[in-house]
Amino acid sequence: MVEDEPGGTARARVAPPAGSQVVAEPPVQLELPGGAVLAVDPVATEPGGALALPESVHRAGWWEGSAKLGDPYGAIVIAAHVDSLADGVGPIAELLDAVPGDVVRLESVGLGQAYTISRSVLVPRTDLAVERRALSFTGPRRLVLITCAGPFDQDQGGYRHNLVVVAEPHGPLERDGE
Repeated sequence: MVEDEPGGTARARVAPPAGSQVVAEPPVQLELPGGAVLAVDPVATEPGGALALPESVHRAGWWEGSAKLGDPYGAIVIAAHVDSLADGVGPIAELLDAVPGDVVRLESVGLGQAYTISRSVLVPRTDLAVERRALSFTGPRRLVLITCAGPFDQDQGGYRHNLVVVAEPHGPLERDGE
């Protein structure tokens, strides 16, 4: 619809989103299968390509280059430290024992989605790019959770592997208030 502005000019009026349209949102909270909850912060990649994760084991990082909750396709990538000298073992460590069929839940400010774990794979830390298919911007909607996994190698300054957990949407995307 076009409306007249004062002075005789016209401007287009933009309609609000349709009721069926979902506006994707960044995740803010992750609930693990055992019920532990981690706050989720947006994170970027460092110059070497690693994710700049929150230091606390009680917070996870959502890779800003990945999908958002409500996007129609692609991977939502979330990572967290399995442990730290300051905090000890973190909640994400429970993923080390997760099995297909376990359910995790992701929430944004206005959306929520349950996900069923479909697979877990240990990937050498230096070869995380091998999991390109899991981390891809294309393909079906999915949640990819990443943490470090043993053994710890003091000489390399960390764990030798990453655990990559892939989970598929379980049930409908929920909107706040529905």
